[in-house]
Amino acid sequence: MRVLRSLVGVAVVSLFLFAQASTAQTYRVTDLGEAGGYGQGNAVNRCGQVGGFVNNISPTVGFFWGRHTGLIQLHSLHGGSGSSANGINTSGVVAGYAVNGAGDGHAVTWTQGKIRDFGTLPCDTSSAASAIDDRGDLVGGSSGYGVLHAFLWTQDKGMQDLGTLPGGWESLATAINRGRTVVGGGDIGQGQGRGFVWTERNGMRELPALPTGGHSGANGINDHSQIVGNSDVVINGHYYPDRAVLWNKAGKIESLGTLPGTTSSVAFAINNNGKVVGFSGWWRAMIWTRAKGMQNLNDLIPQNSGWILLEAFAINDRGQITGEGTLNGQAHAFLLTPTHESDWGCH
Repeated sequence: MRVLRSLVGVAVVSLFLFAQASTAQTYRVTDLGEAGGYGQGNAVNRCGQVGGFVNNISPTVGFFWGRHTGLIQLHSLHGGSGSSANGINTSGVVAGYAVNGAGDGHAVTWTQGKIRDFGTLPCDTSSAASAIDDRGDLVGGSSGYGVLHAFLWTQDKGMQDLGTLPGGWESLATAINRGRTVVGGGDIGQGQGRGFVWTERNGMRELPALPTGGHSGANGINDHSQIVGNSDVVINGHYYPDRAVLWNKAGKIESLGTLPGTTSSVAFAINNNGKVVGFSGWWRAMIWTRAKGMQNLNDLIPQNSGWILLEAFAINDRGQITGEGTLNGQAHAFLLTPTHESDWGCH
């Protein structure tokens, strides 16, 4: 499972889409699907190492992928079955969840394959980590009795409950930056969701939706405190489920639009150069920049490659992107590397 989307209004839909013909090669594509079956890249660090999951046979199994190692499946907790990698830091420490012998998922990290269980918030039964920073701080969600709360785990304080927005019951943390600013999504009552930003000084604060929108959700943040996510929108009396949005450091929201011929979009991540990735329409992976606006990533890979890029979940500062696509009709995780970049930034 991905533990990142239920509160931010992203519906899982069937994989019916078409891709426009490529017109220019801007990226090289690396197939991360060596294990076969369904694969998804969820996070990429500056070294081009990727964390994600494969699901060639149930249950889902997390993976680490690196230049020298290829794809390594990440084991579950003792007696359990199932895992997912959702974040990875510069040291190659992978964060996500693993299932224990009782069938409950717990937030974990894997360091060179060695697993560490971070447990749950008090009285809860399950948890999952969404992201990890270079200090080893974790963010995610912990749940029990049907209620989900965002958490931050640090070495000095352990797992902290970040609470909820005023009027709300639930929350989920999705990303953290170098300044230990946390973002995510939560409800504010009456079926409405809002993105949030949390700092130790100010606690949890609501991020606004678009002026005509009813909900918003935050999925990513960079070290400049630029935040990306999604908000629904009403245009000329018509409801559209989501638009990719960007909040600046002051909390002002702007719509990033959609790809031509589509009516919805979601942004999942932003790097320190302000490049945003996500998807638009019926799952066409996209990249957005201030200079060029939103582009279909399928137009920026080699023609006749056999790839259809569905979703882009993460981007590093070198511009490498990971996500989910199909290769000759089979679902695989991918890594895109800009053609002007060397393949690898670390040894």
